[in-house]
Amino acid sequence: MSIDQQERGANQDLDSNIEVREHRSWLQRLGDSLKGIVVGLVLFLCAIFLLVWNEGRAVESARALEEGAASVISLASDRREAANEGRLVHVSGPTQSETALVDSDFGLSVRGLKLVRTVEMFQWKEERRSETIKKLGGGEETVTRYVYSREWSERAVESSRFHEAANHRNPPMPALGSRAIYARDARVGAFGFGQQAVTQISGAEPVAASAETLVRARALLGPQARLDQTRIYVGDPDFVRIGDLRIGFDMVPHQDVSVIGRQTGGAITPYRARNGQEILLAANGILSADVMFQRSLDENQIITWLLRAVGALVLFISLRLMVAVLSVLADVIPVFGDLVSAGTGLLCLAATFAIAPLVIAIAWLAYRPLTSAIVLGVSALAALALARLMRKRAVAATPPPVSLNRLS
Repeated sequence: MSIDQQERGANQDLDSNIEVREHRSWLQRLGDSLKGIVVGLVLFLCAIFLLVWNEGRAVESARALEEGAASVISLASDRREAANEGRLVHVSGPTQSETALVDSDFGLSVRGLKLVRTVEMFQWKEERRSETIKKLGGGEETVTRYVYSREWSERAVESSRFHEAANHRNPPMPALGSRAIYARDARVGAFGFGQQAVTQISGAEPVAASAETLVRARALLGPQARLDQTRIYVGDPDFVRIGDLRIGFDMVPHQDVSVIGRQTGGAITPYRARNGQEILLAANGILSADVMFQRSLDENQIITWLLRAVGALVLFISLRLMVAVLSVLADVIPVFGDLVSAGTGLLCLAATFAIAPLVIAIAWLAYRPLTSAIVLGVSALAALALARLMRKRAVAATPPPVSLNRLS
């Protein structure tokens, strides 16, 4: 049986029958909800800070990139001129380096831009799944199920904190861990570039371990080390067990790349824009400066929207924590508690959609006043529409007055 088959079989062996029941009274839940108000306030402030900071970051990054796109000059990579010293330059071409990338621990030597050693251990992983059932009187019962699986991981999984630690122990990770080795003299023609640019270049390929690598592995990790295709396994080759290791090597090879940065002597280094933002771009392939800057602007937009979503989510969670006490008070009768929870949830969602754009618009007052005014206007219209809708619903829900003539 192959090692891959054994790994799949091992992962199907799950210990998932461990259940813990926890009972909490209504008073305990009420106390926790009051504490949640404090946590909610802290999260609210964090969400506001994140939203404001993100808008400043986005605008400053965009301005630096726009400045760079307007001032960059494209050069032939085979020569450099003193007249361009300190300027933002763009070069493209094949990479090269004189020195090899050496993993001295395993005696592996290759030529490329980056060599990555990945050391993984087969370990227990704990997953916690909880279900809460409300009880009449405001109490609740939480049933927690602990599921244990086995997987390869670069990081040590701390098994001493497991609920069932005695039967799911992970041995300590070896001191010989994962690492990355970068080319110190990588160049594009006459221009050198460093680790900060290399990290932006992708295209890693597996490197086959040599016989010498296996000898080093056995000297470091024991005689059970064996070579399997491109990786080294440490353990029983016929059955993967907790504590077994696998070690793989990957390399980013020399290839055509494009780099934008400041010409500093014979190297390309980070360029500082007028607002203090640094520009150092690197990408696979022969690309024009316009394409590289447009990609960076697009990436900046994606990051901005992702952080906006995170900020809005934290804002929503903070509001839910601050009003959770209302649903707990109503949970004396579970049905009422569910109705209150659903209602406050909708209100928190509406408040999030109103507050987040408002915070973003206010933050933009210092960066883009016109855009800020537009966003504030849209937010005001949305708030007015929401208020009008709520008034209509309130009027529709109000019973009609009773006529005295009918009573007589």
